[in-house]
Amino acid sequence: MRALAELIMKGRLQACAIALVGAAVPLFFWLSSAVVVLVILRRGWTSGLEVMLVAMLPAGYWALQGNPAALLCLIAAAVLAGVLRLTVSWLHTLLLALLVGAVQAMMVNSLMPDTIVALSELAYDMVAEQLVGVGDSAALGDLLIRLKVLLPYIMVGVIAWAYLLFAVASLFLGRYWQSLLYNPGGFQQEFYQLRMPALWAMVLLAIILLGAQFSPLLAVMVPIASVPMFVAGLALLHGQMALRKMSRVWVYGLYLMLFIATQIIYPLIVLMAFLDSLFDFRRRTAQQPPA
Repeated sequence: MRALAELIMKGRLQACAIALVGAAVPLFFWLSSAVVVLVILRRGWTSGLEVMLVAMLPAGYWALQGNPAALLCLIAAAVLAGVLRLTVSWLHTLLLALLVGAVQAMMVNSLMPDTIVALSELAYDMVAEQLVGVGDSAALGDLLIRLKVLLPYIMVGVIAWAYLLFAVASLFLGRYWQSLLYNPGGFQQEFYQLRMPALWAMVLLAIILLGAQFSPLLAVMVPIASVPMFVAGLALLHGQMALRKMSRVWVYGLYLMLFIATQIIYPLIVLMAFLDSLFDFRRRTAQQPPA
């Protein structure tokens, strides 16, 4: 990782080449976004924009082919990197990520209409098949009608959520590279201290739990609103492991479990972030006398 970061910062040509290749190769668009993030954080918007424009050539091509992942992730990561450079605050950056996610959702809706319709119909058929013969037929009919209305919005939100997660991951990777080269240990300090304020945690949890009940448009924001809480939850877990001097095996185990049981572990991490915003577990752990 350090050798790659050094190569990126060696010169504009190297940074542009790595960003170009990352955006051109499928499933490596996150690397291209991280390159742009590193350049913006270290050298500012002017240099970062030059690298981003080069990376947008293959990213734009993929978008025209119906896969805007690279393009949307690249733009989102660059915007978030600019905010982080300006504010030097992970909290402000993650809260602004909600707005970035909303804009991404609008772009997904514009760029992928056929995909959204196909995914919505597939999900509707699967759910309807599972619900047939369960409960009162009239109530079931009303539920299916409401589900058919909500599913396109939910699909837009889920796709935008995935792209936003990649953008945030690229932002963290770029910040980690910057810390590795110019401020060793600084990234860990920033990350371990990240915690969502109680008011914002309650607002985000309300959107996650009740958003779809009030408006289909809010249903789009349900998965997106979970991203800042998820990141805060990861910061809590990493911070607790560091305070308790636990082996790195636990970190690897956490991400392995997250990979193979996302539907269970992801909501648990979000819930832990909410509880931490109320009770500040890291402060309590730090105040405990050594065993």
